[in-house]
Amino acid sequence: MFVRNTSDVELTEFGKTMRIHFDRIEESRWIAKQAAKTALSTGVENLQIGVMCTINPDRFTKFLKGFTEQYPHIGFTLHDVTGPMIPELLLQGKLHCVFCARAQLLDYRFTGSTLYSENMGIGFPKGHRFESMKSVSLYDIVEENYIDRLHCEFRTDFIELTKASGVELNVIVNSEREDWINDLIRDGLGVSILPESSSKLCGFRNVKEFKVKRDVELVIANHAVSISSVVDFSAYATSFDWS
Repeated sequence: MFVRNTSDVELTEFGKTMRIHFDRIEESRWIAKQAAKTALSTGVENLQIGVMCTINPDRFTKFLKGFTEQYPHIGFTLHDVTGPMIPELLLQGKLHCVFCARAQLLDYRFTGSTLYSENMGIGFPKGHRFESMKSVSLYDIVEENYIDRLHCEFRTDFIELTKASGVELNVIVNSEREDWINDLIRDGLGVSILPESSSKLCGFRNVKEFKVKRDVELVIANHAVSISSVVDFSAYATSFDWS
């Protein structure tokens, strides 16, 4: 663990690795201690819940309403998260669980439960020419102004597909904000690849060359799966009718 020299004591490489794990344990212990204090003082346990920014809030708010009615002693704080942030936040204990897509990319340190699946396709404003089509091709899409959703889980896949097909998107706007993107599509500034549940304010069609479904999952770090409030939250989420 330690290497001693004439003037100092340093951690070995193994020691540095173990220190990271000890720091995580200490941080998780501190979070648990703070949660216990909150529960004792208010009678309410508080969960830290991450929600990937690409997940449409409509179904999610119905789920939370039902959960709070059944478990009034469990409160929660919601955090807006992006894909790359998720593993570290869960492992550090800063989040108890996360709602996200493409969770299959995570490893053995996490447990995931699929809640629902939905198609990815092209979103467009009402009255757009795509409304008259049963499905849309890449060649139709590149004729339109395109709004690039920077946090889309399938963004890289779609861009690589266009390049492999020898076409180029006419990107007019790049944005990380899902609410702005939906408004831009609705107001006719362009079209974008998005999940079907995000197309409430606009039209939606499948893309012939991009037949992709995404699974929305609840992901928990393995060290948190035995926390009683997390168990209740997970059980309610997996039994909830997300359709």
